[in-house]
Amino acid sequence: MLFRKRYGDKFVMAAVELFDGNHVNPQMIEKISIKTVSDDVKFRLLKEIARESNLQLSPPDIGGTLLLQYPK
Repeated sequence: MLFRKRYGDKFVMAAVELFDGNHVNPQMIEKISIKTVSDDVKFRLLKEIARESNLQLSPPDIGGTLLLQYPK
């Protein structure tokens, strides 16, 4: 993210795409690559946080939003 902000998308893409003669450290590629977290992992983390905070997490509605409900 730091490289993207400082040098722009063009630099990041050139670093990630290994053209002939472009030898980039794999660790750098990993650090500047965009990663996404699966919805399953996000939901499991939300459930764990809700449980630790004594909150009840309601199932997702049609819009895909989650509602936290305080225990009565």
